[in-house]
Amino acid sequence: MFERTAFEHVRSIVVRIAIGFLIVCFTGGLIYTATFIYTAFSIRSEWESRKEEAMRIVAEWHRRIVTDSLEKAQRAFNPNDPFGEVPPTRIYDRNGIVIGEYLPSYAEIVYHDEISPLLTTTLTIMEDQRFYQHKGVNVYRIVYLSLRNALSFRITGGGSTITQQLAKLLLTRSERTMRRKIFELFATIEIEKRYSKEDILAMYVNTVYLGDGVKGFEAASMFYFHKPLRRCRLVEYAIMVGMLPNPRYYSPLNHPERSRAKVTSILSRLVAHNRITKKTMYEELAYFDARYGKKLAEYVRGTQMPMSVNLTAYPNERVRQLVEPFFTRELLAESGMKIYTTIDYYQQVAAERALKNTLSSFTASNKIEGAVVTIVPQTGAIRVLVGGSGYFIDNQLNRAVTARRQIGSLIKPFIYANAFDSGSSPFTKMTDKAYSYPVGAGRVWTPRNYDGKNIGEITLHDALVKSVNTVTVQLLKNTGLSAFIDDMKKIYPAVTVNNNLSIGLGTIELTPLELAAGYSLFATGGTAVATPYLIERIVDKDGPVIIDDLKIPAPRSVDAFDATSVYLVNKTLADVVKEGGTGFYAAARTGFTHQVPSKSGTTSDARDAWYVLYCPALVSAVWIGNDNGSALPYGTTGGSIAAPVLFSYLGPFLDGMTNTAFVRPSGVEDAAICRDSGMLTNGSCTNIEWRELARFDKNALCTLGHTNQ
Repeated sequence: MFERTAFEHVRSIVVRIAIGFLIVCFTGGLIYTATFIYTAFSIRSEWESRKEEAMRIVAEWHRRIVTDSLEKAQRAFNPNDPFGEVPPTRIYDRNGIVIGEYLPSYAEIVYHDEISPLLTTTLTIMEDQRFYQHKGVNVYRIVYLSLRNALSFRITGGGSTITQQLAKLLLTRSERTMRRKIFELFATIEIEKRYSKEDILAMYVNTVYLGDGVKGFEAASMFYFHKPLRRCRLVEYAIMVGMLPNPRYYSPLNHPERSRAKVTSILSRLVAHNRITKKTMYEELAYFDARYGKKLAEYVRGTQMPMSVNLTAYPNERVRQLVEPFFTRELLAESGMKIYTTIDYYQQVAAERALKNTLSSFTASNKIEGAVVTIVPQTGAIRVLVGGSGYFIDNQLNRAVTARRQIGSLIKPFIYANAFDSGSSPFTKMTDKAYSYPVGAGRVWTPRNYDGKNIGEITLHDALVKSVNTVTVQLLKNTGLSAFIDDMKKIYPAVTVNNNLSIGLGTIELTPLELAAGYSLFATGGTAVATPYLIERIVDKDGPVIIDDLKIPAPRSVDAFDATSVYLVNKTLADVVKEGGTGFYAAARTGFTHQVPSKSGTTSDARDAWYVLYCPALVSAVWIGNDNGSALPYGTTGGSIAAPVLFSYLGPFLDGMTNTAFVRPSGVEDAAICRDSGMLTNGSCTNIEWRELARFDKNALCTLGHTNQ
């Protein structure tokens, strides 16, 4: 007897394994087949008892998709039928311009006659190539899957026909069990008996989930591409069809590279089936790369409700947040209500453009954001509400109302108003030098100016215009910290105010809207603080809708600063745009020529840049910074980056306004001031400036010995 060679030994092992594998496959196939047959018989009675109920569900969906969609569309667009479809809910600006319109649910439904052949071809080639030949079940596919399931000893997915997928979507849960699959088969066969292929396809196209909370191809087209399904091009159909196997995995928003790979695969299949040419394929891929790819999120306006008109995304989303507690989403979308807001569309668009232009000067890696608000100080009506650089799927944060940040030097006008109440005047002189203040444990705090330099002797007027930190903190200490905190709590009752001198550099945190509301105290001459509001009234198709919680709020009377002190602050801040002021260079660069009060703000760590501008007609504030609180690029200040936003946006609108000047209150007089001493002239002063003063001692004349020339 000869010993077997190594080759023969290995061959023997392979043969045994192969025989064993075939036995297992055969046995597994028998077991799987027997189990399938047994389960089918056991489920048949269950199916018969539930068939009519299941078919009622399908029939109801068929009615909504196939019957009602045509009738509703015909009524909605029939000008001769005024008593037909109720119009969608619309949002209006203060001038009656439609700035928002909710998309009614029927508008997200597409009938089979409106389904593009391109979509039908793409869908059937990728999901069900024998859709128009089979009777609901692809027998060849079932045999293949049965063998695969037997080999894997588990129920695997994939391979369902479009009709099977529709049955699963409407009638069963998504668990992978044999009972569910068999029940689904019974339902599939019944659906095929009752409905045409076109109706089945229409129901499927309107039912399937396509990621990001969107169901149906029409809704997905509006969500991702901002256009009806009938206006999509091939690559857009491919994007949506490519999401069907796994909407999250192939999401063009979260995984654009996977989406592109899937689109490439789909277009290649279309080429292989001679439905398109390679040239068309490359053109569509080039379009994907140019318009979508990693940029798709910028095209998706991430509203929480579908909208057919969304001209002012941030205000519209804020409206939804305010009214949704009082209406269901269906009622909000389809009741025909008219929501009238305080927004000025033209100002809103100009502010959005100005902010975007400014932020575009930074590199994409900085990811710097911003917000702009404008209110009417006497009423609180919000004219502009810009919450960021652009409202889309990954940039929905409305920083105008949610982002509380330190306000930096924007605290200073309040400190100076408090000082003027205590007897100081804009021409009171102080010394700009390094002051040190004990903070406990033997430590001291020494505030610095932004540029690290000191001027020496300076008037309060110049200290405020130049935003001198050292003088402001010392002024706060001299006039009394506790009294100032009491005043700030009157103006901002819901905000925490720190009980230490660091508040003099603006450690208080406010949102842009809160800041603008506080500055309305200066714009109204010191009488009241506005409570901002966005909705003027809501009217339904039959008359006004009364919602107590949305009534227009009245301004709060605030007894904080005397009217004369507020007036002196206003006159001082009007010089900020002049040479030497923190807004001078931005005003010169943008051509802004209006002498209205304004103030820059930059936090000590350069994390936040602010600018506020106001007059009796409006209060406008802009904030720029990083969402994560990191520092802005070196050298960035409120005057350099935030001021240009307001100047470029507001300049043209202020040109047409007449109520931009402040009325001088009683007690304010014109006085000749000696520039050398900051006191009233004594008759021998030669360096003279006429200024408006209040509560001054007319006998306190200049003490310098001038020589008459």
